[in-house]
Amino acid sequence: MKKGILTVAFGIALLLMCSCSAEAQGKSTEQSLAVLNEKAAEADKEESREEKEETQMAAAGKEMSDYDFLKTTYGLSDEELLGLDCIAFVKDYELRERDFSAEEVREIISDMKEFYPDDHTSAVFSILDKEGKTLTAGAQVRKIAYYMNKGTLVQRFVADLDEQVCYIDDAVPHELDPDRIEKLKALPDKWNLFSWDSHTEGEEVPSTGNFDWKLVFELEDGSCAVYDGYTRDSSHLPDHFTEFETELIDLIEGR
Repeated sequence: MKKGILTVAFGIALLLMCSCSAEAQGKSTEQSLAVLNEKAAEADKEESREEKEETQMAAAGKEMSDYDFLKTTYGLSDEELLGLDCIAFVKDYELRERDFSAEEVREIISDMKEFYPDDHTSAVFSILDKEGKTLTAGAQVRKIAYYMNKGTLVQRFVADLDEQVCYIDDAVPHELDPDRIEKLKALPDKWNLFSWDSHTEGEEVPSTGNFDWKLVFELEDGSCAVYDGYTRDSSHLPDHFTEFETELIDLIEGR
């Protein structure tokens, strides 16, 4: 009898010990999971921070000038960049998109610098590379740029209304008189450019002709309004485009 009681007592004690052990193990597992979850959260937070920093760096890289981009990204000196058309160089070699080492960029500059003389032409017409919205009524225009490629004729124009000068295909400034400036400012309202789509293109019959164009307005707040298009037979152009283009070029050229 005593032996049976002792056996039962031992069994109960063993069950209690197992229960305590399981409870301890459960707590230990919960603590381990908590630690793992905490570490995972920290890792996610660190990854998110790194991604944010990369995004910010990329945005900063896009905002800085091509000259500063070459200095910051590749450690190039003022002497190495002296006389180099940084805008055309960065654009042609797609340096903001492609992965070059500093040594590779230095080698390219050494071999190709004579083909990228800095005559300020790229700087003058860099406005044509900008993107933007469409014009809104009452927008204050301070610069107008126009590019056209009609197959056998390619031309670029910039009218800087604040500086009262214009450029035609090169960086040589030509004076704009006050009367022409006022007429240039009035063009968007006169030809209702507010009704234009930002891009104009359509299905057309096969043709040997082609017409690429881009029109950029820089506004007083520094933003840009941009329109562009493509047509083979000139059947897909915004309303009154031909009349607008004729007057724009006539005013810039002083006809």
